[in-house]
Amino acid sequence: MAKLPLLLAILAAHCLAQSAELSVKDFGAKGDGIADDTAALQRALDAVCARDAGAPWLHVPTGTYNIAKPLVTGCPTYIKGDGPTRSIVFQTVQSPLNHGIVANYSLTIQDLAIHTKPLAEDLSMIAVFRCGYSPCRDGRAIPSAGQTFSFERFESHGFNFGLGINGTTNADVVASVMVRDCDISTGTGRNKVSNPINAANATQVTVENCTLTSDGHSDHAFYFIAVRGVTLRNNTIHDFQNSPVKIMTQGYGGACPDTNDDYTAWTVENNRLSNAAAIAIAMYTYCDIRLSKILIAGNTISHFPDTYAADGGAIYLEASCQSVMEDVEMRGNVIEDVGLGGVFLLSASQPKAPCADFTAAGTIVSFGSAGDKFVNWSTTAKGRYNAFSGSGPHLGRASISNLIAEPRGNGRAVWNPAAFPFDRVSAPAESRPASPGPAVQP
Repeated sequence: MAKLPLLLAILAAHCLAQSAELSVKDFGAKGDGIADDTAALQRALDAVCARDAGAPWLHVPTGTYNIAKPLVTGCPTYIKGDGPTRSIVFQTVQSPLNHGIVANYSLTIQDLAIHTKPLAEDLSMIAVFRCGYSPCRDGRAIPSAGQTFSFERFESHGFNFGLGINGTTNADVVASVMVRDCDISTGTGRNKVSNPINAANATQVTVENCTLTSDGHSDHAFYFIAVRGVTLRNNTIHDFQNSPVKIMTQGYGGACPDTNDDYTAWTVENNRLSNAAAIAIAMYTYCDIRLSKILIAGNTISHFPDTYAADGGAIYLEASCQSVMEDVEMRGNVIEDVGLGGVFLLSASQPKAPCADFTAAGTIVSFGSAGDKFVNWSTTAKGRYNAFSGSGPHLGRASISNLIAEPRGNGRAVWNPAAFPFDRVSAPAESRPASPGPAVQP
C-alpha cells in the first residue's frame, strides 16, 4: 500500500504535464501542406489564452501548416515544434503587411520554422512582428514594458524581415529579446529596407550562434534603434547590400530621450561577416546619451568592397551631438580585403536632428586596439585610406598594441596623427609610418 501514494503522485504529475501542453491538431489543423490551417491555428492560439491556469505550451507537430493571413497572439505565448525542418508554418499569401505571426505580448518559440516563398519586392512582410509603433488587432498599442521574446532553433526564409520586435516608445521598452541557434534569410527589391533581425526600444537584445543571409538586396542583418544593451556573438552573416550590423541610440530622426544614462554596452564578438557592399559594423550615438562600453572582439570581416568615401572604414563609430562613447575596445579582429579603411571614428555635430546644441560634437573618450589584424585594405582606392583613421574635435585617448598590418600595396599608413587626431595615442614604433604623408578624410 505504501507504493500507492507514489503511483498517484506520478500519475498526477503526468496529467499536469499533459494539461500544460495543447496541440494545434486538437483544433483541426491538418499540417499537410495543402489545407488552409489559418483558422485552426488561430483557434489554438486563442485557446491558449483562455486557460485559467496560465498559458500552456502550444505544440505544432511535424507538418507544413499553410496560412493565408497573420496569426495573432492575445497573451504571453509559448510555441514549440518538432524541429525547424519538421514543423513549418507557411505564409501562402504575399501582400503588404501580411506577416506570419503578430505577437504583442511576450513570446517564446522553439524548434519551429515560419516561411514564405522568397520575396523579390518590398511588401514589409515579417515572419514574427511585435508592432510597437502602430495599433494592432484591437485598435490600440499594447504596452511593452517587461515583455520578453525568445527564439531558439528557429528558422525563417523568404520574408522581407525575419524578426521585427519593437517596444512602443523610448520610455516603454521590451525587457529582452533572445535569439539563439537560428537560421534566418530575407529577400526584397534592390535598395529596399529588409533585415533578418530588426529591433527598437528594448533593454537587451542578444543573438548567438545564428546564420543570417540576404539575397544581396537586404540592407542590414541587424538593425537596432534605442536598444540599451546588445550582444551579438558567434553569428555567421553574409551577402548584405549595406552594413550587416547597424546600431543606433534614440535621437536619429526623432526626439531626444528624457533619460540618457540607461545605455549599458554593445558587444559584437566572434562573428563572421563577409560579402557586403558597404560598412561591416556601424554604430551611432545621438543627443546627450552616454554609452558605457563598446566591445568589438574576435570577429572576421572579409570582402567588403565599399566605395562610398564617407564610410571611411569597415568599422564606423560616430558620436554626435553631446553623446558620449566612454570606452571603445577592439581586440583580436581580422579585417581583410576591404574597400576603404579598417576603422573610422568620428566626433560630429548633429545639425539635422533634435540636438539641444547643434554646434556640439560627440565624444569618444577612450579607444583601444589590441591584437587586431588588417590585411589588404583600401582596395577600391589604392593608397588612400589608413587602417585606423578618425576626425572631429572630441577624440580623447587611444592605445594601439600588437598589430598585424599587411596593406599588400593597397592601404597606406596604419595611422597618422593628422588622420587619427586623438589627444594622446600610444602605439609601438613599428606601427608608425616613417612618412605618413597628407591625411585623407572621407
